[in-house]
Amino acid sequence: MAKSRKKQCRTQADLAKRLGVSTKTIAQWRDNFTDWPDRKSDGSFDVRRVEAFCRRHGVGPHNPSRGRAAQQQRGQLRAALTSKLIESAENRRIANERLRAIQQKELSDIVFTADVNIFLKKMREVVLRGIDELTADVERQLDEPPEHWPATRAKIMKLTIGLQGRIAAAVRQLAEQ
Repeated sequence: MAKSRKKQCRTQADLAKRLGVSTKTIAQWRDNFTDWPDRKSDGSFDVRRVEAFCRRHGVGPHNPSRGRAAQQQRGQLRAALTSKLIESAENRRIANERLRAIQQKELSDIVFTADVNIFLKKMREVVLRGIDELTADVERQLDEPPEHWPATRAKIMKLTIGLQGRIAAAVRQLAEQ
C-alpha cells in the first residue's frame, strides 16, 4: 500500500503532512474540539476518523477556503486591492505634485533677507547722494546776503521737495528691479 494511502499515521507530524496542515493546527483542533478522535491503543492516529472529523467541521483538506473557487476569489480580491493600492499611490503622487507647486509659488513670493539688504543699501546710497546734493545747494544759497534769506528759505524748501521726489523715484526704480 502506498504511504500516502495509509489508514493510520504514527506521529502528529505525519498526520499534519497527510492533511496539509501544520502540527500546531492539529494541536489546536485537539485542544478546541471535544470530538477530536483519540489515538488508537498503539498511539497512532486513525486517518479515516480524523478525515471524518475534518469533514464534519470543514477544516483541513475539507476547508472550503482551500478550493479552486476560493483561490479565484482570493485572486480577484488581490487584484482589486492591487488596483486600489495603485490608485491610492497615484492620488498621493498627484497630491505631492500639487503641494510642490504650491510651495514653489510661495517660495517665489518670499523676499529673502539678502534681497532686502541689497535694496536697503541702494536706497541708503540714493538718500545719502540726495542729502549731499541738498547740502551743496544750501551752502551755495547761504553765500547770499541776509536780505535774500527769505527767498533762500523758499529755494531750500523747493530743493527739499525736489529731493523727496528724486528719492521716491529712485526707490520706485529699485523696487522694479
